[in-house]
Amino acid sequence: MISTPLCGLIPVNWAPQNRATLVYVVVDASVLLIKKLRGHGAGKVNAPGGKIEPGETAEECAARELYEEVGLYAVDMELGATLRFLDSGNGYSMEGLVFVSQGAAGTPKTTPEAVPFWCTVDQIPYAQMWEDDRFWLPHVLAGSYVRGDFLFDHDKLKEWYLERDGGV
Repeated sequence: MISTPLCGLIPVNWAPQNRATLVYVVVDASVLLIKKLRGHGAGKVNAPGGKIEPGETAEECAARELYEEVGLYAVDMELGATLRFLDSGNGYSMEGLVFVSQGAAGTPKTTPEAVPFWCTVDQIPYAQMWEDDRFWLPHVLAGSYVRGDFLFDHDKLKEWYLERDGGV
């Protein structure tokens, strides 16, 4: 998959090594987050998600990962963001598709992948998350669609660019 750059932060011929999803389950003014136990981002706070498997749509991946990581079934899931990541320090690249689910069926449970917890939207622990989250996640949780490019150097955010609902 080749994507066009938003503002030249990521090359025109960019093709991500991986495509992955995240799912933010929102109920009233609370959002379900996880403490990631293994894999990419282990030890950080994030949302359930993971890599899109061959033959799987982004929506199917998001629903599967939500169930595998915390035992929930998505309700009214919509795409909230398309994010592109490039780490110049280690060469890793990923396209992330972020979904928001307005509720979920089931009860969140701890798995070998994650420890789920609820928090209010105004108490999201950004200091424990990836650096870029504080720039795009508030917009997504407020109902905006976001596109962003994020350049890292060995997991340290160096530059970013964000478009929200067609505007910067």
